[in-house]
Formats: sequence, structure tokens, C-alpha cells
Amino acid sequence: MSELWALDADGHVAEPWAIYTEEVEPAFQEAARALMGSGRVWAIQEGPGRGVPTDMSAFSAKARAGGLDPAQRLPDMDVEQIRAAVLYPSAGLHLTTIPDAPLATALCRAYNNWIARYCAAAPDRLFGAAIVNLFDVDLGIAELERAVGTLGCRGVLMAPEPVLGRRVDHPDYFPFYAAAERLGAPILFHQATCVRLPTAGVDRFDNYFHTHTISHPFEQMLASATLLTSEHELLDRFPDLSFVFLESGCGWLPYWLERLDEHYEKLPHLVPWLKEKPSARFRRHCYVSFDPEDALLPAAIAWAGADRVLFASDYPHWDGMWPNAARTVRERTDVSDADKQQILFDNCARLYGLPVGEAAGA
Repeated sequence: MSELWALDADGHVAEPWAIYTEEVEPAFQEAARALMGSGRVWAIQEGPGRGVPTDMSAFSAKARAGGLDPAQRLPDMDVEQIRAAVLYPSAGLHLTTIPDAPLATALCRAYNNWIARYCAAAPDRLFGAAIVNLFDVDLGIAELERAVGTLGCRGVLMAPEPVLGRRVDHPDYFPFYAAAERLGAPILFHQATCVRLPTAGVDRFDNYFHTHTISHPFEQMLASATLLTSEHELLDRFPDLSFVFLESGCGWLPYWLERLDEHYEKLPHLVPWLKEKPSARFRRHCYVSFDPEDALLPAAIAWAGADRVLFASDYPHWDGMWPNAARTVRERTDVSDADKQQILFDNCARLYGLPVGEAAGA
């Protein structure tokens, strides 16, 4: 499969810290600088058992230069034979968790403006994912419409954790989902370790080894269970809206769908609104990304369908595999060539509506 170029469903940038302190509208700059601490340290967690201040700004200095400079990213993509990439923030993942909604939305605007400029360097290869803050849903909708409708972002990030106690199926979010469906923008669940929101694992661990291991898959499991079994019939309300579970590998999914299906079969009286297995709902409405070396990738393909699984490089993060991420998938012997075509290219193109044609190449 060496001739098959890939599409990256979840790459990252290492955005400059200055956009959060210098590029916010003047009315919010003082508050932004106070929140970020001198432009260097952002205290993500606070209080007993909630970890320690985290130096997010240092990430850009340690990451590969392509995370900050698109001109240097493109050669790295060529080495991997990645035709195009959908890009997510790094420090900016935490913007979903700031309770001051006007300030957080101003910070989201600054990031979304920056990622649009970054992608403009290669508009046929680089595509941004928008970020919004949903502590105020109306402000989040306005920024969603601007980032997708005006700036051209290809989807919108949403925290899998509850915001103000609202699960991801809360009726307060229905106008947001309606706007995303109208814009053709998939909902992108991407967890960020060490956030202010109530997150799995942080009640009993304060070591990043534990919190990172736990928070990503467990929060995706909780969010997916909410969507797939919601008494608010969210997936039926928005049948043309896709929901994507990212940055947690795919190994959790077969177990979780099997468990949800088992409970549906044995305890149907507790979910009388459900008319089909949760796994069937996943295969119609959802996607999951995988890490190149995921041992359970074949099982995820079997449970979700080959048309619902997405390649993600995680470039330039510490757990990415550059320059061997896409190559690792191409060389796997436990996945058929037909499935590789879907998970490396077709699914990403369809989900994000990427203008990349039917086949990838140099």
C-alpha cells in the first residue's frame, strides 16, 4: 500500500502562546494576560488532588517546527505520504473549559483566526478544526458560524466532559447541534488532560502518567454512552450530524459497544426509548480515530465498520510516530487493503468534506 497517500483526521499545531495574549481583542487582553500568567504558565488544575500548574507554553518550543510553521509541516507530511491534514490546537484544547464565557470566546476567536492563517499557506492540504466555548451556548454558536461559515473550518471541537453539569445530550445544546448540522460541521470530541472540568481519573490521581492514561478513553466512553443511549433521542433529532471520538485510540470501542449492547439486550426496560442496539447507532452516526499501532484496530473495524474508523497522526505531539505513523498502518498485515483505503483516506475525505478527489497521491 505504499502508493496510497493518507489523510490525517487528527493532526495538531503548536500554536504560538502570543495569540492568547497579544491577538485577543483589546477589550479582553488584560483578562487574557491575567489568565495565562505572564504568557508562560497556565494553571490548568487547582485545589487538592487537582494536580499542579502546567507549563503549556513550553510545548511549542519542544515540538517539531512544522507544528508552528506550515512551510515546514508540508515536507514532514510528504515524508509520511500524507496528502492533507485536519488540524487541532494544543494549548487551545483547554479553551473549552474556561468558565468566563466572553473571555474564553475571545480566546477561541484568536485561535480560529490563527489556524485559518496557518492553513491558508496550503489551502488544498491544511484544514482547521474550530474551537468554541459552550459555557454560553449562544456565544459558542456565533463563533461556530463564524469559524466554519466564514473561516472555512471543517468541524468543531467539543469537550466530552460535562460543562456546568450539562452532559453532551443536554437540551441546552440542541441549538448548537442544529447549527453544526446546518453547516455540515461534525462534532469533534477531543479530551485534554488536566482541565478544569470534572474529568475521569483526577479525583484519585495527580500524576500525568495516570491522568493522561485514564482521561482520554474514559471520557470518550462516557460521552459515547451518553449519545448512544440518550433519552433525549439526540441522534434522531440530528440525523445528518456526525460525532467523532478522537485522541484515545480505538481499543476501548469494541469492548464498550459490546457492553452497551449487552445491557440493551438484558435491561431493555430501563431504556424503553431505545429501538436498536447502541452499536448500530454508532455505525450510523459516529466515527473513531485510531493510533497506528493499536492492537485492537481489526476489532474496532469489525464493530464500528471500516467506513467509521479514521487514521490520526497526532503530529507533532510526544505520542505521535512521525515519520512512521502512516507507514505503520500501510505495512500492517492484519488489515485488508480495502479497509486501509477507507481508514487511511476515504473516511476522512467524506467526514470533513475535503476537496482531495477520489485517490491520494504526490
